[in-house]
Amino acid sequence: MAVWQGRYYAIQGAVLHGRGAVVLAELEGLIAGLEQLTGASRLLLRARLVRARVLIDEGRLAEAEVEAVLRVLTRTMSVTEVWELELSALVCMGDVPVRAGPT
Repeated sequence: MAVWQGRYYAIQGAVLHGRGAVVLAELEGLIAGLEQLTGASRLLLRARLVRARVLIDEGRLAEAEVEAVLRVLTRTMSVTEVWELELSALVCMGDVPVRAGPT
């Protein structure tokens, strides 16, 4: 699990330094790998939140994974206290501009 966490923190650091678009493919690979691991739901949720943030920053709102983040969050809530992640998910969703009229 330490290797996965190391990859996550390296990607998150790149995103925080404004290189989200550059590491998006690597982030998606990390998410695919974490989906195969048992017991990685918390790290998987964090990675999905980072991906949603990158997609929002890139203007790719339709791909921002709000549904997937909430699905994983709902699954994780029964296992552990995740108030920090809930708050992060809400903040992330709050940054998505609301469109006028039907989409």
